[in-house]
Formats: sequence, C-alpha cells, structure tokens
Amino acid sequence: MTTFEVGVNLNAVDITNLDLRVPVFVDMGQYGHAYFKIINLEYTESEVITTVTLQRISF
Repeated sequence: MTTFEVGVNLNAVDITNLDLRVPVFVDMGQYGHAYFKIINLEYTESEVITTVTLQRISF
C-alpha cells in the first residue's frame, strides 16, 4: 500500500468532526484522485500545520 505525509491546516472544529472510519477523497490535479485512510494525525493547535499520514485504499 502507498502511504505519504501531508501538511494540513486544521482547527479544533475539524478535529472534533473528523471520523477516522470514513475515507478521505484527495484530488491531486493532473496526477489523478483517490481515496485514502488516515493512518496518523499529529494535531497540536489550530495555528500549526498538522502532519497527516495517509494510506491509499482501493475499492
């Protein structure tokens, strides 16, 4: 499986509403699009970029 890390600007409301059971759709422009599962999330505060590790999934 393919995994990668991305920096995401999240706030406390985003974290509260996040359901890790639901796949995340990512549109990568000319590189296509896919669904990903969040493997790891390092949130500290809303002013700091959050590091998210994603794993590509296929249906």
